[in-house]
Amino acid sequence: MIGSPNARPWIETLQKRLCPSTVAFNGGTLLIQGDNAAEAVAVTDDGQGNLSATVDGQTTSGSGIHNVVINLRGGNDTLTYTAGGELTTGLHLNLHLGRGDDQVTLDFSAGVSGPRLKIDLQAEDGDDQVTTNFGDVTDTHLFLNGHLGKGDDTFDATLAGLHGAAAARFLGHGDKDDDTIGVHATGADMDHGAKLVLDLSGGQDTDNISVDYQGVLKGSLWLRADGGQRGDTLTANLTVDAGSTGSLDAWERGEQDDDTLTLNVTDNTDTGGGTSLSELHALADGGQGTNTVTATPNVEVQNG
Repeated sequence: MIGSPNARPWIETLQKRLCPSTVAFNGGTLLIQGDNAAEAVAVTDDGQGNLSATVDGQTTSGSGIHNVVINLRGGNDTLTYTAGGELTTGLHLNLHLGRGDDQVTLDFSAGVSGPRLKIDLQAEDGDDQVTTNFGDVTDTHLFLNGHLGKGDDTFDATLAGLHGAAAARFLGHGDKDDDTIGVHATGADMDHGAKLVLDLSGGQDTDNISVDYQGVLKGSLWLRADGGQRGDTLTANLTVDAGSTGSLDAWERGEQDDDTLTLNVTDNTDTGGGTSLSELHALADGGQGTNTVTATPNVEVQNG
C-alpha cells in the first residue's frame, strides 16, 4: 500500500515504564538494584555469611555471601547494613547511592575479625548522610573508601580499637559542595603491629573535617586532613595514653583561601623526661590565604 503524499508524521505516546527494585542471591553475591523512587533497604548479616535483605517490605535470604553490590539509583533512599554478630568472614560491600538525598548506616559494632572488610561507597547528586560504626577490629584488613559526590554531605565513622595485626584505612573525599567528615576513635587502644590510616579531604567548597583519637597507641596512627578549595575548618584532637610506645604522624593542610586549623596532640607518656613514642611528628599548615591555626607546642605550624 502506498501512503498518501499528504499524510503527516505522528508520534505514539508510550505508557510510562517502571524498572522495579530487584534482589538476587547468586553464588556468593547479593545484588540489590534500586529504582528511581524512594526506597528502604535493610540488610542483616549474622557475621558468618548468612544474609537477609529487605527492600520495601519484601525479604529474601541467602548464605555463603562474601560480596554485596547495592545500586540505589534515584530517589531519597534509606540503606542500613547491620552485622548482628562479630564479622568472621571476608566481605566486600560495593555501594552506589545514586541521585537523591540518601541516608546510609553501616553497623559493625559487634566487631570484625574476618580476613578482610572492604567498603566502596560512591554517592552522586544530593545531600547524603553516611554513618559507619566499627567495634573492635582484630587481625583484619579494613578499608573504607567513601566518595561523597555533589551536595552537602555528611560522612561519620566510629572505631572502637585495633588489635593483633589489624590494619584499617579510612579514605573520605568530599568532592563538591559543603561537606562534613568526622572520624571518632575514643578509648581505641591499638596493639603493636596494628595500623590506622586516615586520609580525609574536603574537595571543593567549604568543608569541615574533624578527628578525635584517644587510647593506648602501641601501633601506628597516620593522619592526613586536606581542606581543599575555599575556607575550611580542620580539627584534630589526638590523645595518646600512658603506656603508648607506637608512632603518630599527623598532618593538616588548609590549601586555598582562609582556613581554620586546630591540631592538638596530648602526649600522656611525656611526664617531663620525653615521650615514650617511637615517633611523634605533627604539622599544621594553613596553606594559602589568611589562616587561623591553634596547636599544642609539639606541633609544627606553617602559614598560620
